Amino acid sequence: MRERPIGDLVSALESLGAQVGPVQPHSNPESVNGTSQPIYPPIHIYASGLPGGRAEIAGNISSQFLSGLLMVAPYAHNPVELVVTTELNSKPYIDLTLAVMADFGVEVTRQGYEQFEINPAHYQPRPTYAIESDASAASYFFAAPAILAGTVRVENISRDSRQGDIAFLKILAQMGCRVTRRQRLC
Repeated sequence: MRERPIGDLVSALESLGAQVGPVQPHSNPESVNGTSQPIYPPIHIYASGLPGGRAEIAGNISSQFLSGLLMVAPYAHNPVELVVTTELNSKPYIDLTLAVMADFGVEVTRQGYEQFEINPAHYQPRPTYAIESDASAASYFFAAPAILAGTVRVENISRDSRQGDIAFLKILAQMGCRVTRRQRLC
């Protein structure tokens, strides 16, 4: 993580009113307020709530940055507008984020994948919530039989998953692998 640049996320948080700084002076090669060197974790985020407002975020760096901003936005004091400045690479993961937010009672108004508006709200508790397996991590197990001429069963994930990496199953089928679905009996 200390080698993953997060400057775009830091800029968006600052636009929404958060104060961000390095954990230790000189621990980042960039002052957090805008030179051209990348920003890396760890950082401190100083906040007593997020004021809100408008922020821009690139869509071609990490969908995780946009997902994180979307998930925290309902707790801002004022509405949040998130504008995606480049083509969004991982649309299925943003769809998944928005679906989970809706499952917990927070609606997001959007214009395609370019602009998202979130009003102050609170997530509603649910007595239970099923969390499916991680399709990205499962893809290694999906690939093993193709390499080793064996079989594997991965549970708690569906071919109907909203996760983008579930499409890897289609690629395996195109390669000649037999991909089957079993119905859970109980």
